[in-house]
Amino acid sequence: MIDLDECGVEVQSADRHLGKSYVGKRVKQTGPYQKSTKYNLLLAISGDGANPRRWRDTWTGEGTTGLRMIEFIRRILMRLDQVRSSAVIVS
Repeated sequence: MIDLDECGVEVQSADRHLGKSYVGKRVKQTGPYQKSTKYNLLLAISGDGANPRRWRDTWTGEGTTGLRMIEFIRRILMRLDQVRSSAVIVS
């Protein structure tokens, strides 16, 4: 069994347009936070206890597209074929 998931991470909610101050005081200074680059992650892990494996793909910018997901799965399948074909059968 292989578990695959995706996520995207970026600082957006900490985007403070104005500075911070004590209650009742005004601040005209801009805050230290800005929107950050979006980082994306595709991660897959194998549930095989005898041969645990993991695969990952990271990039910035646009999120996961169908084509990127298909290519990620193809790379996993190719690596699994390589492992299987290089395995030595002991009888």
